[in-house]
Amino acid sequence: MYVVVFHLKMQAVISNDEFTLFHRIDRDLYTKLVFNLDRDPEESMLVMAFFLWLERLGCYNLVFDIVPLPLPMVNMFADEALACLGCIYGGDKAAAASSSSGNNDISLLRAFSRRAISLQFFHAERATAIESINKILREVCGRALWDIMERARATQRSNNNKLVLGTASSSASSSEKDSQVQVLVHPDNRTMFITFSKGYPVSEAEVKEFFNRSFGECVESIQMQEVAPNEQSLFARVVLCSPQKVDMILNGSEKVKFAINGKHVWSRKFVPKRPVLPPAATATAAALMPQQLANMLGSLSLQ
Repeated sequence: MYVVVFHLKMQAVISNDEFTLFHRIDRDLYTKLVFNLDRDPEESMLVMAFFLWLERLGCYNLVFDIVPLPLPMVNMFADEALACLGCIYGGDKAAAASSSSGNNDISLLRAFSRRAISLQFFHAERATAIESINKILREVCGRALWDIMERARATQRSNNNKLVLGTASSSASSSEKDSQVQVLVHPDNRTMFITFSKGYPVSEAEVKEFFNRSFGECVESIQMQEVAPNEQSLFARVVLCSPQKVDMILNGSEKVKFAINGKHVWSRKFVPKRPVLPPAATATAAALMPQQLANMLGSLSLQ
């Protein structure tokens, strides 16, 4: 006697609410990138796909580990991801340019992923990487992050309009204008880069007290160079309340010298070294159009 057993393969249908709930941590990080850090929504979508791809390679809980970090560190993670994506999507010339320009430091990603990754690794694996990242964009990021992406686009358009309209308003007080600009202007555009003399350590508290006392309450945050215990920080980034404060401090000079409690400090405007993605990469994320997503991304081709 023979018993024939039929196995029916059931495919569960996951609702959008269940899908977004499952990717809550990914949504939290993407929200930080596009709203708190005011980064480009399409570019940040690629960054998220890159992080999720790393997790599939064995860099477990990478997004979970990044989310609670201070915003400056989250920003640095995104910049390192862009450097890697440039090598993946940009070909040989982009990889050579990244190495020669000094944008080859991915120490944060290497430390948090606990893997011996490098720009050379991503360049060598670019064919597989492009296929996998595009698949994640299509099947995960497009569905889990699209609503946030649309809100970010709308907010950034609105902010651009407010910046234009704000230049014509002269009735608001100086402090009100500073607080408005603080919301609209990326921190990189209102940051001072300061350097200290070796052997003359200056603390974060001293820096904050000096700037607030000398130029009014203007310090939003300070990021000191991370050093080993009992070692001296040689530089820091000071985020101010507005770009106007940066201009006021520099007073037309590229670099100014101060004395903080008798210790010399040099200050200049912070110039971020943010990698730029090649057109092929940004076009990949830009291809996520509403009409295609309405069809559950079934017909979307990012290859």
